[in-house]
Amino acid sequence: MPTPRHLHPCRVTTDISISAEEAALLVDLLRPRAALLAELLEVQVQHCPKGCTDWSDTLDALVLARATLTKLQNAAMQSRALQEAA
Repeated sequence: MPTPRHLHPCRVTTDISISAEEAALLVDLLRPRAALLAELLEVQVQHCPKGCTDWSDTLDALVLARATLTKLQNAAMQSRALQEAA
């Protein structure tokens, strides 16, 4: 399977068989949630009392959301590259 050179090198190994349109739709749905998680994390870090670890769950969710966004964007680029090559 051809791999475009501009994909993030850490994310190339994951193969998601999804169309570019489906990936774009999922990115559009996930991006606002990731932004909300980032804002929530900032608020929790700034305002949680000393010893509070609520922010750690938010951080885990944000890391997962960002990794998923990267994988979906890479899948969309791979799908487009395959369509262009065909």
